[in-house]
Amino acid sequence: MLISYRNAAVEIIRLGLWNHRVQNALAKDVDLPVYQLECVLLLHLDKPDSAGSVAEKLGIHKSSLSKLLSALQQRGLIERALGDTDRRTERLTLTDAGTALVERVQSRAEEIASALLALLPEERRSQFMGCVRTITSNEVLVGIETPRNQTESLHEPTTT
Repeated sequence: MLISYRNAAVEIIRLGLWNHRVQNALAKDVDLPVYQLECVLLLHLDKPDSAGSVAEKLGIHKSSLSKLLSALQQRGLIERALGDTDRRTERLTLTDAGTALVERVQSRAEEIASALLALLPEERRSQFMGCVRTITSNEVLVGIETPRNQTESLHEPTTT
């Protein structure tokens, strides 16, 4: 079967729309805006070494990140501290409440993954997971991502 770039592009768009619905559902389950949940999950999964790294990985400006981090800190989900060696950097860590929130999201995500994998025959599941790992572990998108502007990065999510 020949796959065209056009067909692949359409499926990537559909996957993005599906992912958007999943993210909205997960965020609603824990009563957080999507952009705040993305930040908490990034801190858990990637453990970035600085606030600047978080802004870069989320594709937002550092000025937008400050407001985002303040909201997460007020909710008791993260702690902020100056760097040990470079006082200009800010280290971010999840609190116990932040870790508990991640565990709730992980549990719900496992339910979604189970339903998704059930759609595939057993012999295709490991192939699918291999493809997903290849895509999510690759930095191929770095060159085409552009930071969102400040207003876009801090909007409240719309639920679908």
